[in-house]
Amino acid sequence: MAVTSTADHEGRIVFTLCTGTVTLQDIKAYQLTAWRDPSLYGYNELFDLTTSDFSNISFSDLIDIAQKASRLTMLDPNSRFAFLTATTHHEELADFYISLKAMSDAASREIKKFSSREDALTWLKK
Repeated sequence: MAVTSTADHEGRIVFTLCTGTVTLQDIKAYQLTAWRDPSLYGYNELFDLTTSDFSNISFSDLIDIAQKASRLTMLDPNSRFAFLTATTHHEELADFYISLKAMSDAASREIKKFSSREDALTWLKK
């Protein structure tokens, strides 16, 4: 699977790593597991894109992903979500997703984009 998640229960952070070519099916499977696990409610998340290829994910796919995320009740709106990016394409996708979530009426966790893992973890641990 191109998207895998592990939880640091002590630090209350989910580490999601994307590797290789990521498909819409990979993201949907991730949404059905990590985003619906009640034991992870309230956890912050680091979504690491740095070793992945998202060329198969379109902006219309992101609209669908953001709409589904807005309907989930298992995400704590007081938690944080950090994108870790490595390419311009990653940054564009992250920015678009952040904009979509900002336009949603649903309560959403705070989302930011980072190019440094250290900076992302510092922000998530606040």
